[in-house]
Amino acid sequence: QVYRGYCLVIANDHVEQLDQVPIERQVRLWEDVARAASALRKVVEPTRLNYACLGNFLTHVHWHVIPRHADDPEHDAPSSTGSEELLHPILPVEIRLCLLNVIGPYLFVTSRSPAEPFSILA
Repeated sequence: QVYRGYCLVIANDHVEQLDQVPIERQVRLWEDVARAASALRKVVEPTRLNYACLGNFLTHVHWHVIPRHADDPEHDAPSSTGSEELLHPILPVEIRLCLLNVIGPYLFVTSRSPAEPFSILA
């Protein structure tokens, strides 16, 4: 993970286009994106957060939440640029699990039913 703390917010049920998701669910999705961003800001302290909802490769509604840090390669470039090696390095398992354990409590929502339509993955 070049972008320390990078995570995805993914629709649990399969929908290929954001405009196919009812507005009420789009609002809940954005709330989850904002919740993930807030947790990442507290935990990994980025200088910026980038957001992307693309769907070109993975044809399933999802948002990328990308923390940017002063020590990132190509810090001032968009997060979608750079070599393949820079974009997809493997974060050591112990660091990834530590991040998940620290971020997790910030993502807990008590006002929702257990069968909510989105997942957050780091």
